[in-house]
Amino acid sequence: MRYRRACLLLALCLGTVHLLEGSKIRPSSLQALVKIKPGSVRAFFFRDAAPEEMSPTSSTDLPTGRKSYALADLPLVLTEPCAVTTGGLTFRVEQEGLYRFGNLTTKETANVILYRGDLWRFAGHLSRLQVHGWRQDGESVPRWTERARKGRLSISCGNVVRFVSHHLAERGHKSRVVNLVTLEEHNHYDDGHVLMEVFDPREKRWILYDPDMKCRFRQAGRTLNLGEAVALYRKGGSAELEFFCPPAIDAYAEEKASAESAQYSLLFEWAFRDATSRQAWYRRMMQVPLLNGSAGAWRAADAARIRATGYGKPVAWDEWMRAAYGK
Repeated sequence: MRYRRACLLLALCLGTVHLLEGSKIRPSSLQALVKIKPGSVRAFFFRDAAPEEMSPTSSTDLPTGRKSYALADLPLVLTEPCAVTTGGLTFRVEQEGLYRFGNLTTKETANVILYRGDLWRFAGHLSRLQVHGWRQDGESVPRWTERARKGRLSISCGNVVRFVSHHLAERGHKSRVVNLVTLEEHNHYDDGHVLMEVFDPREKRWILYDPDMKCRFRQAGRTLNLGEAVALYRKGGSAELEFFCPPAIDAYAEEKASAESAQYSLLFEWAFRDATSRQAWYRRMMQVPLLNGSAGAWRAADAARIRATGYGKPVAWDEWMRAAYGK
């Protein structure tokens, strides 16, 4: 039963279940794993980590004046509680978080985020709607929003930053694109990374967020900005990685794309296989911070290496920090 439940959750999230057979991964239809009863509707609520299955409610139990949506009419983001109806069943959307609905007979699915002002939970749920990939990299933000309303996005690090930044900005939050470049030997698949900084109005400071890997960076319980995170790693330390949900990669790369894509997929998964590997990957990335074309040089000797990479103009560390954070 637990296995079937896990398979169903995967199917709702990704649309296809993958079974491991020997050394190969093959796609398997949902029907091959779960016997679906006519009219079967499933709904799940994510507040932080694990999903909770929701039970339907009677439409007569809804507060007077509560707006009701058909599954197909749901927007991606709601700002007020509502009711969602599908397959003759009604579900209450009242707690802040991410909701997933699946009408398994009509193959309709929907995601909706109820946003009531929790900046970081909202940012985390937006990035939960993405798996690292590139199938939809050439599309627009409106098209990504429409896709995210029904499933998952297959986009790379820079594009998930664009997607999350757009929806944060629509709700009045400031963010900016930041980049990382390694000074180690370049191998053309993980020479750098695109992240974002989000301005936290409570803390009144910029905070580094990686929506592709779905985490923030902490030290001694305090969230870090880009400059603080790079300085910590350059000193030989490691940040505490606070994950909103597990990083995920599009399995398409392993099955249908080119050999290069499959190789990248394998290397990506290998780099994030456990906590030690994740820290090693971030240590490779956290060497040169870039903001608006300006590259922070931690040591004087870094300047020549930064010029050799062709990424950004090298700027002395103290000067870079003052420009980025006004100190």
